[in-house]
Amino acid sequence: MQREQVLEHALNVLEKNGLAAATLLQQLVGDSELDLAQLVRYWPDRDALLQDALRHHGQQIDSWRQQVIDSDRLDGEQKLLARY
Repeated sequence: MQREQVLEHALNVLEKNGLAAATLLQQLVGDSELDLAQLVRYWPDRDALLQDALRHHGQQIDSWRQQVIDSDRLDGEQKLLARY
């Protein structure tokens, strides 16, 4: 399982259940091919995985925002509305 897949799963768990319900590292990674020892190498605890997942999501948003800004198909008003 790739890092991005683990992060996407963690983000989906957060979206569906909220931060308070995501109490265990194993909940956040789901049916991962990685065992707990391998997971802990990359994310020592739940908070590390949450921080990495949220950072990953922020990068996705930045990338999407830049695509909107660079788009030739949208005029200024459309670009402004696409941000919201």
